[in-house]
Amino acid sequence: MKFLRILVFFMLLVTAAEAVMAGQGHTSLLATTEPFKGGVSADLFLETKPGSGKIFIESYPLTKIDTQISTRFAKEVACSYAGEDCNGIDFFYAIKADAVIIGGPSAGASIAALTVAVLEGAELNKSVAITGTINSGNVIGHVGGISEKIEAARNAGIKKVLIPAGERSYEIDNRTTDLIRYGEELGVEVIEVFSLDEAMKEFTGKTFKPDNSDIEVNQKYRDVMSGLASRLCARTEELSGKENSEVNESFDELKSIAKNLSRQGAVAREEESYYAAASFCFGANVRYKFLELFSKELSNEMTLSGLENVNRQVGEFENSLEKASTVSDAQILAVVLDRLGEARLHTNLSAAYLNEKRLENGIYELAFAIERLESARAWSDFLGVMKDAAIQEEALKNACTSKLAEAQERIEYATILVRSSSDSARKVLGEAQRFSEEEDYVQCLHKATLSKSQANTILSVFGTRDEEIQDIVDRKIDAARTSISRQKGIFPIVGYSYYEYANSLKETDKYSALLFSDYALEFSDIGIYFRPDNETAAEGYEIETAPPSPPYFIAGFLAGIALSAVLLRLAKKKKKILINRAKKPLKRRN
Repeated sequence: MKFLRILVFFMLLVTAAEAVMAGQGHTSLLATTEPFKGGVSADLFLETKPGSGKIFIESYPLTKIDTQISTRFAKEVACSYAGEDCNGIDFFYAIKADAVIIGGPSAGASIAALTVAVLEGAELNKSVAITGTINSGNVIGHVGGISEKIEAARNAGIKKVLIPAGERSYEIDNRTTDLIRYGEELGVEVIEVFSLDEAMKEFTGKTFKPDNSDIEVNQKYRDVMSGLASRLCARTEELSGKENSEVNESFDELKSIAKNLSRQGAVAREEESYYAAASFCFGANVRYKFLELFSKELSNEMTLSGLENVNRQVGEFENSLEKASTVSDAQILAVVLDRLGEARLHTNLSAAYLNEKRLENGIYELAFAIERLESARAWSDFLGVMKDAAIQEEALKNACTSKLAEAQERIEYATILVRSSSDSARKVLGEAQRFSEEEDYVQCLHKATLSKSQANTILSVFGTRDEEIQDIVDRKIDAARTSISRQKGIFPIVGYSYYEYANSLKETDKYSALLFSDYALEFSDIGIYFRPDNETAAEGYEIETAPPSPPYFIAGFLAGIALSAVLLRLAKKKKKILINRAKKPLKRRN
């Protein structure tokens, strides 16, 4: 009996483990047809099983690669949101539609919501549907064709449609349409949602994640960033003291800008916003350095000599840097190398200006290159300071590959939706692809993240009135705060720095604040690519049925053997009892 109890306990343990990782769910997917003929409703199914973190997608009609990329990213966001280590779970998604649909990024919010529901064991309200991209920080991003999707929802019997915040109104042919009122006319309730938190509450009536968490700033980060700000701002004081009052009065505006940036840096330091302080002081330093160099009446030859000196120092410093051994060092190394790259870029710009006999512009670019090199040195003080998880080259490669795909997808989507492309985002993406080819995965990941952020910013302002931008900025900064506060183990150094800077800019430059809030959101979630044993981030997508996962297959196999042994023992015992009974004389009944 003791053996039987142990066996039953073992089998219950295996069953419970499988039950935790097994689940299924369904929601409606709103999309537009391809070629565009209006909106359509499709069915999105998800089943999870014990496995190794793979994703399987079945679609009829077949999905495009952008839908596959969106599915993978949405799954990563959902796992992070639910606090689940999904490396032991396989995800089987199925999309069933009656027509060829344009899924892609606009299906991201639906996929993320369904994935969270299955992981949490919750059920989504079948009368609710959502359209929107899913972005880092759990933000629901802008999409197109919403009015057609509302019509499709009405036709499918859906009573409530969730749309991205800020998309209630849109203009076409100089006419503004209120989508909430349009939904009312069709008998559909239309609600704007900004985050996955808000979407899940509408789907389930439950609050999944409270938003009142405070950011726990890593003390080592605070100490080093304080030193970095002090170093750059002390340089501001030094350079401002060298200002020549006899410099051409035409530079009075430049002097005024430098002084204003210096004051902003001082205020930011008092508020302990050290990255913002360092950024403001860097801006002041470039201008003060230019005034210093210009006052020396440099010739073309002297300026060229200065450029050669900067390039030599950049090369020497770059060669002295070691490979990153931790996730934190990878973040810092990317920033240092990015600044060294900027320094080299501005020496090239300076040389080009000098060739055109534009000495003043050449000197300004030289000043920028000098100060960029100085800021790279300041950032390098971080290297080796923050001890966290070790990082493998393969994990960096996978992260680079995943982020490249995400950035490419988001840029293409922005091009389709806005009908124009961002030259800046495409240029940065090209740099990321070049770094990938050179197997420099640290810089690849950094550049691809910047590129995707810029595409997100384009989508954020699409169809948005100027007076609505401030609200979007505030919401994104708050989303970045929430995202950073939820990070465990790896402190998002770059993400937090950009969050801080966006906060400092929001009152004076809302569009720059919007860009840096998108940077903050994208960099704050960098940890999703570096979870323990996360070796499948860049694997291909599969459609066939997954084979049983070895650990659970073996456990079930062993349990089966054990059960067979017990049954055999019971059978033998029963047979022995019957034989013994047969040997005994039968008692006569009276």
